[in-house]
Amino acid sequence: MNWKAVGRSAIGTSHQKQGIVCQDYGDYRILDDVIVGAVADGAGSAKHSDVGSKLAVETVLKCFSDINESPHKEAFSQPLSKEEAEKVFAKIMNQVITELQKQADEEDYSVNDLACTLLVFVATRMHQIV
Repeated sequence: MNWKAVGRSAIGTSHQKQGIVCQDYGDYRILDDVIVGAVADGAGSAKHSDVGSKLAVETVLKCFSDINESPHKEAFSQPLSKEEAEKVFAKIMNQVITELQKQADEEDYSVNDLACTLLVFVATRMHQIV
């Protein structure tokens, strides 16, 4: 069975009326038998939330790609324990925050101008029968 994924975002009518760009972004990667993805919803009150949303999602996917390409590919070879999953996600979230701060510093604006919510997922074919 092959993974299939569909993603879509659209500018809401109030954003269209105000001439505001789409502040949402989503993407995914298929890594061997695993699919990883992220979606971000830019904060309407943040000046550059569209940039923050895209950067957050791209950073998450790069982190997972790096994990997949590492010599210790164990992260995807077996289910993670709760503690292991928390460590992986904490590390990725720290990287997202670092990249958002770098972007804000480079463009000389507040990191709050990049505010967005972020949802990340990992799905595997593995399952446990309890």
